[in-house]
Amino acid sequence: MLYLSRIAHKAGMPASTLRLLDVAVSAMLIVVATPLMVLLAALVALDTSAAPVYWRQRTNAHGNAYRRYEFRTMRPPHDDHGHRLTDAQRTSWFGRLVRKSELAQLPQLFNVLAGDLSLTALSGSKRVLANYGPPD
Repeated sequence: MLYLSRIAHKAGMPASTLRLLDVAVSAMLIVVATPLMVLLAALVALDTSAAPVYWRQRTNAHGNAYRRYEFRTMRPPHDDHGHRLTDAQRTSWFGRLVRKSELAQLPQLFNVLAGDLSLTALSGSKRVLANYGPPD
């Protein structure tokens, strides 16, 4: 998405056009990815024995709090006897696969559609990385 954001910013697109692009692309991707997201949700639910999607409280570029949704990649923090598990014990091979392939972030398309995130705007960390990239 960094590539898309560089194109949009170089073109000097107004914010309303960027938002329209966010809505169109995220809606299209949601329609296309829905079968995959349903399959992933079922497999994650079986793997983790918990709700397949979880959320974290985050702050967007405007300083507003929102819930960022992701597929769960870890099992609950305690075993059946109440003992705390390490992160390595909580993450299954399937969870590692989902995380490494970045499929865990597919539910964030709904955040983009809602206006909490943007596909076309540089996030803070990517803005820093873009500043250290090769000259254009």
